[in-house]
Amino acid sequence: MEHTSSRFLDLPDEILQSVLSFVPVQGLTQCTSTCQRLSRLLEYPTLWRQKCKDSYRHWDRRHEFTNRLNRPATSTDWKALLKIRMQQDRVMQADLDSAISTQVGRLGRLSNIIHRGYDSKDILIANIDETSFDAEDVLARKYWSGETLGAVERSAALNEWQQLREDPEYPLERVLGAMELFIVNRPVMSLDELSAHFDKLAGMFRAEHPDLSYKSARQKANDLNAFLRLYNLTGVNEEDYGRLQNNCISVALCSVGHPSLPLISCVIFCCIAKRIGLKAEPCNFPMHVCCIVTPPHGLDLDGFDISTDAASMVDQTRTTLYVDPFAGSNLSINELSARLSFYGIPSDQRAHCFEPCSTIDLLCRTANNIRRFLRETGFAYENCLLLPDAFGPDSAAPQDYRLVNPWRANYGASMVTLLFGSFYNTSMTDFNRNDRFMEMMQAHQALNGMHKGFEMHFKYTDCDIIEKYLLPIFSTSQRNELAMPGQEEHRVVAKMLRDVREEDLGPTAIRRRKQSQATVDEPETLQQMTWPNSGTTWNSPSDDDGTVAYRVGTLFQHKRYRYYGAICGWNKTCQQSQEWMRRMNVQSLPRGSTQAFYHVVADDESERYVAEENIEPVKIPRLAYEAAEIPHHPQFGLLRIAGRYFRRWDEIKNTFVSNVREGWPDD
Repeated sequence: MEHTSSRFLDLPDEILQSVLSFVPVQGLTQCTSTCQRLSRLLEYPTLWRQKCKDSYRHWDRRHEFTNRLNRPATSTDWKALLKIRMQQDRVMQADLDSAISTQVGRLGRLSNIIHRGYDSKDILIANIDETSFDAEDVLARKYWSGETLGAVERSAALNEWQQLREDPEYPLERVLGAMELFIVNRPVMSLDELSAHFDKLAGMFRAEHPDLSYKSARQKANDLNAFLRLYNLTGVNEEDYGRLQNNCISVALCSVGHPSLPLISCVIFCCIAKRIGLKAEPCNFPMHVCCIVTPPHGLDLDGFDISTDAASMVDQTRTTLYVDPFAGSNLSINELSARLSFYGIPSDQRAHCFEPCSTIDLLCRTANNIRRFLRETGFAYENCLLLPDAFGPDSAAPQDYRLVNPWRANYGASMVTLLFGSFYNTSMTDFNRNDRFMEMMQAHQALNGMHKGFEMHFKYTDCDIIEKYLLPIFSTSQRNELAMPGQEEHRVVAKMLRDVREEDLGPTAIRRRKQSQATVDEPETLQQMTWPNSGTTWNSPSDDDGTVAYRVGTLFQHKRYRYYGAICGWNKTCQQSQEWMRRMNVQSLPRGSTQAFYHVVADDESERYVAEENIEPVKIPRLAYEAAEIPHHPQFGLLRIAGRYFRRWDEIKNTFVSNVREGWPDD
């Protein structure tokens, strides 16, 4: 009897293509050699276009990926494009693996990844999310992948702000959204997605108001205010007013509570207004940002023709509407004037307060809000946490998406002040001398904030970023007046970058232990003692002259200040300057400056230099790797930075495994 069962190749081309779309890319390349028909089907551009969409969520802007998708499939060689991305992945993974395994040359390898832009995001996120807690380098891999990803986002943000410098009319949502690339560890949405979200909201508004084109400016403004209140897209509860994440546009748009400060509420109003044909701009009004709505030329707010009226005869209330989206109401000039009187602003200085606010000024106000919040609450993560259910139970965002990083926020706010503040961007002849001292103080505070953030958190990833975007601000070659500020700052920042790059070439000294110490691994082989209230047995400090008792990776609690930390380096004697030792009162210590001193990383993410007599080793039953994403967890702060120096936690030896063996090879 003839065998009549259907064969795979008997299926129509459309069905075969659908089946092939589920085959991994590696399998597709093997299918080309099976038969001519499959080989022909595998040349269809629609198949490879879908593979590009499925394989990578993030694409650098140079690819113009969204525009390519909107064009005919045959206009792009999708197979070649996918091949380029996969080749890039292999190169970037090799650079990342090498940067994790060795300190020497780390800057260059990470820089290679950062320069790929958003093409690097998928592979970095995969290294963060898919690395098992059992991996030999889990701490180091998650840390360096996360830090590199943060640098990619910061570079993207600074590129947006660079375009703002060249075009003052650059889209408002992209400028303010770029700040979020600093604030949030992994932003809720990209800037392109943010713009698309505003397009969607504008479409919703148009659908609810089909007669929009027939409405006056006042009616549009009132309807838009009501729309935003209906969907709870403006305002914030009083108890949540001071949270750092309320400076993020995507939080206001996408989170469950939709919290937003007055400034962000105003930005949301203006961005949607622009898309529905309503002219609305942020206002220079101090303290509480509102919007200025103006009608089309020749009309008043109610749509009446005033083109033939003399300008002096038209009342300002007919042509200017002040809207407060945060409160969902309109404001009269009398109300605003009363507020200015309450603020103590003289009448002859109020005109500026009623004028539109530039995008640059609005960005600077956002930076000031962030710095003010951090001054009032400190840099504790628990003050900045987005709640676990902030994006709803159906959100695909992992926990780390919801973590607002205060150090990155301050770093970004400082960058804004340096890039756009008057002190480094205005000719001396344009300065009001009464304001010059205040501008100078703000600039120096911003420079200190940038420098501190760079030294503590970003020096391994941001050298090229600082050199590209910040150094030119201080460059005297761009100035006509030698007396302009910036010369000393340029020298200091250039030296800061030079020192970091020299350090990257390799350790300046290798610290070796005595042979007897270098071969000892197990605590039982040394003299032992039990630390009070811990029930834990530990090596006691050696009395031998010149020896170092504790190893890189030792977890400890400071005997005096009680913070927790881990040792990431040591010197046999104090190597700091006499001035530092005098300021720290080192000579008052029982063992003075001749005892061993340890480089440590503390649970507040700071790095310190601690005398051996203040080290009290501790033992923990288990290291919770997941605590790196839970700010209220006691191990949170230490685990967020531990990967900078350690590969993983060794539960048997109760110690971190060193990843700084170039400088301390015996540990």
